[in-house]
Amino acid sequence: MNILCIDTSTEYLSIGILFRGQVLSTVDIHAKLRTSDIIIPTIHKLLKKYKLKLVDFDAFSVGLGPGSFTGLRIATATIKALSFCMNKKIIGICSLDLIAYNVREDGNICVIIDAKRNLLYSGFYKKKNGLITRQWFIKLLSVDSVLNICRDKIFCAPTYFLGNGLGIYRDKIRNSLKNSIILDEAFWYPRAKNLCLAAKQMYRDKKFISIDKLKPLYIYPKHCQVRK
Repeated sequence: MNILCIDTSTEYLSIGILFRGQVLSTVDIHAKLRTSDIIIPTIHKLLKKYKLKLVDFDAFSVGLGPGSFTGLRIATATIKALSFCMNKKIIGICSLDLIAYNVREDGNICVIIDAKRNLLYSGFYKKKNGLITRQWFIKLLSVDSVLNICRDKIFCAPTYFLGNGLGIYRDKIRNSLKNSIILDEAFWYPRAKNLCLAAKQMYRDKKFISIDKLKPLYIYPKHCQVRK
C-alpha cells in the first residue's frame, strides 16, 4: 500500500508518503510563499529523495478542509491532475479530523479554525481508548455558539481545544470554560503523519472518492463562496 498524501487547508503545507503500509516521510512546512509555488517542487523533491515515481503509488490522499479556500482549491486540483494522469484512486479526508488526532489523551475535543467574519469552522469529538469519533458534521459557528455547545451535558467534562481559532479566542475560551484545556500552537494544524495514517485506514476500508466528485469541504453558504 503506497499513498501520497497532501493537506493545504491551513497556512501549513503538509505532505506525507506512506510506503508499503508504513509512514516513510512527512513534511510540514509553514507556507511563507504561495502554496501553488511550492507544492509540486516539494513533492518532486520527496520523490527524488526516496527514488520513487508517481506511478509507484496506489492512491493519492488529500485534506478536504474546511479551511483556506485558495489552499483547498490548490490541493484538490493537484490531486485531480495526478489521479487523472496516473489513473489512481483518491482518498478525501476532513482536515479538522486530522487536527483532532493531535490530541494524545482521551477526553472531549473541540477543533476550531478561523473562518473569518467572526466565525469558526468547528469540529467536536470524543476520544476513548485511543479511538476518536466525531460527534456531528463540521459546523460554522460563532465563538459563543461553540462555548454553548461545550457547556452542554455532552461536553461537561474537560475539553481539549486546538486549532488556529485559538489565536483569536484563546483567552475568551479559557475564561468562559473552567474545564477547558488549551493546547499549544504546535498542535493547531494538520500533520502529514496523521494524514498518512488516516489514509491508510480509509484505503483498507476502500473509502475512495471518484475524481468527478472530489471537491473541497466548503461550509459557508453558497452566496459567500468563490464562484468558478
